[in-house]
Amino acid sequence: LVRLAQSTGIGVAPTTDDTVSDIEVDVKTKSIHDELWASGEITSSMTEKEKAIAYFRWMCENCEYHDVETAELRGDPTWVVHSAWGPLVYGYGVCDGLAYAYEKLLKYEGITCKTVGEIKPGHSEGHAWNVAVLDGEEYEVDMTSAVMCSKCADGTLDEVLFENVVDKFFYPDDWMSQFKPLDLNPVKP
Repeated sequence: LVRLAQSTGIGVAPTTDDTVSDIEVDVKTKSIHDELWASGEITSSMTEKEKAIAYFRWMCENCEYHDVETAELRGDPTWVVHSAWGPLVYGYGVCDGLAYAYEKLLKYEGITCKTVGEIKPGHSEGHAWNVAVLDGEEYEVDMTSAVMCSKCADGTLDEVLFENVVDKFFYPDDWMSQFKPLDLNPVKP
């Protein structure tokens, strides 16, 4: 609505006031939660992992990785890419924005989740991802990788790619078992 208002010359861009942005993000979070429950994509009989995967799917279907330059080109405030606002309200963000959005969705569902990150040695920029506790087990979920590696060229969700990222983050032992170690010293008969 804000972009529509801006394009017609009425209204103003959202401010960086935390109270205003938090309220809109909370409203959007509730809307996503209600949509998934009403559609039956989330039910009371599901495990925490199954619910987390449903929110993961929503993020992969509805969010993209885009940086500050995209925000500038679209006329959006540049800070949105680093907050839950970007992915939840505008549909895009960078690693920390995507992680904060996923954290917000899981916490709304009552699932323990936090955003973590680090700057690796030799790199000037860090990376953020989520650590979620699902049914008593800890999982590392990288929404950046997920939204970038689950779509077709036209932006639609590719089910095969999506299942691969689900396996990678929610069934990591099974996912890793498909990769056999390379035998560099085969024994010849």
